Amino acid sequence: MAMMVVEQVTDVERFAELRGAWEELQAQSEAPVFRSWAWLHAWYRRWSEGRRLFLLATRDGGGRLLGVLPLYLQERRSFGRSCRRLGLLGDERAGSDHLGPLVRKDVSGEVLAGWGRWLLDHRPEWDLLELLDVDEGDAWLSALRAPLKAAGLGLLDEPRFECPYDTFEPGLDFERYLARTKRAENYRRRRRWLERQQGYRIDRVERGDGLEEALETFFHLHRMRWREESAITDLEVEAFHREAAPWLASAGHLRLYTMRVGGRAVASVYALRGNGVLSYFNAGYDPAWRDKSVGL
Repeated sequence: MAMMVVEQVTDVERFAELRGAWEELQAQSEAPVFRSWAWLHAWYRRWSEGRRLFLLATRDGGGRLLGVLPLYLQERRSFGRSCRRLGLLGDERAGSDHLGPLVRKDVSGEVLAGWGRWLLDHRPEWDLLELLDVDEGDAWLSALRAPLKAAGLGLLDEPRFECPYDTFEPGLDFERYLARTKRAENYRRRRRWLERQQGYRIDRVERGDGLEEALETFFHLHRMRWREESAITDLEVEAFHREAAPWLASAGHLRLYTMRVGGRAVASVYALRGNGVLSYFNAGYDPAWRDKSVGL
């Protein structure tokens, strides 16, 4: 086995320095955008109060980054006593999903086992390892838990939510995809009506000068649609997205879609993408256009 070194990153400046190597590692992995440096760095900058970085970075003998386990340490009270909880960066407030580590495929087993041993060696520093918003059955979970289980630590799996998803095989065009849904005819009828309206178009912004305007349009339409029903209407959460958006865009992870009719923005979609996955993160529309199904 090649030599591997585990570094514990505890300050935001060192976290920032990992950006280039982190993005390179993500590009060659199959990890979703919620594990990107842009998403997690912005999250920690926004909600670092009461949370200490506990990020583990594994390198080989030549200094190449092999994996990152983005943890934080937080002291909480549970059942009347203090508890030092390790959690994954991004696990609260922002609506993250599919959280977890980034690991090079060719050395994933060794890196994950190394983190398990490291956590056991530093057991006096934490009481609870709570991994929220992860994908049940992910191989990395089993590999990380194995040394902890062997050491006699109690483990509990508790499913919470599952994100709906669909897969698109090569060669599948939109019309054939639409035909297998239950709303195909309704969609076609609504689309034909919209296409006859003056100034109808859908703009897509991924980076550049139009990014800030497209993001503000999304926030405006999202607030119109959801009022107080969505976490994004929280000003702190909006501030997080404003900070994360330029970083996400520079890494190619962001898409903002805006539907306009007659020069007026009537619907918007905030999407995240990376490694062959497009995440329909959130959306909004003008309620005055509800009967025209602009959300559909």
